[in-house]
Amino acid sequence: MDSKWLMGFIEASGCFSVVIRKSQNSVGYQTTADFTIKLPLSQKPFLEGIRDFFRAGKIYQNKNEAIFKVTRLDDVKALIGFFQKESFTTEEKKREFSVWKKCVEMMNSGLHLTPEGVLEIARQRDSIHFRNLWNKKNYCSLRVEIDPCHIYEKTHQLPEGCRLCWGEEFKQKLVNLPLKVTGGN
Repeated sequence: MDSKWLMGFIEASGCFSVVIRKSQNSVGYQTTADFTIKLPLSQKPFLEGIRDFFRAGKIYQNKNEAIFKVTRLDDVKALIGFFQKESFTTEEKKREFSVWKKCVEMMNSGLHLTPEGVLEIARQRDSIHFRNLWNKKNYCSLRVEIDPCHIYEKTHQLPEGCRLCWGEEFKQKLVNLPLKVTGGN
């Protein structure tokens, strides 16, 4: 498989994402870097070739499609090395890869094991794709679970990065209260 051709294919069909889901760990969330390519089920042998080329990832299938996924941190780091060496053509894919790589670096350094780290990874991740279009939790909804607004409501302060709390419903509750903006999340 030619690496230049593969980069073009990945530029068109590859998807960088970071999955944050509830967990029983001490932070309450598991953070996973995810690289995915989905193709019609008839193209599964092609995905097997990609898996063999990278020596990483797994292939899943459902009734209609085959899905190549790389989620193991060591495998993801190897992909990053390949992508950096080859480089993407479009500015959009370069940007997506850059943000994804930054999230992986934060996870590799252990930041995903702290509430603040999970929130920073979520904030970065939201710039890869517009999460409000998905049925997924965005930064603000995670922030409210990790760092609830009602705490700020009691102290009449809101964290500086909060977008959810500035929604109309919350504003109405606080309409006559003097608010200070803090430097927190």
